[in-house]
Amino acid sequence: MKTTNMLLIILGILIFFVSLLGGGLLFKLPIPGIFLSIFWVLGIILVVLGLELNQKEKKSK
Repeated sequence: MKTTNMLLIILGILIFFVSLLGGGLLFKLPIPGIFLSIFWVLGIILVVLGLELNQKEKKSK
């Protein structure tokens, strides 16, 4: 797994969980709800992108 793919996955998981927990599950961030939803989706997209790039890298070897 390349470092770029791993960073995308870690960043995506971090953004996802901070937005999920900060949306009121554990604590309340002073950010409007639409931005938390955007960050939630962005986190999922980054994780999927990192995993997809990792799969392409494995297939090319």
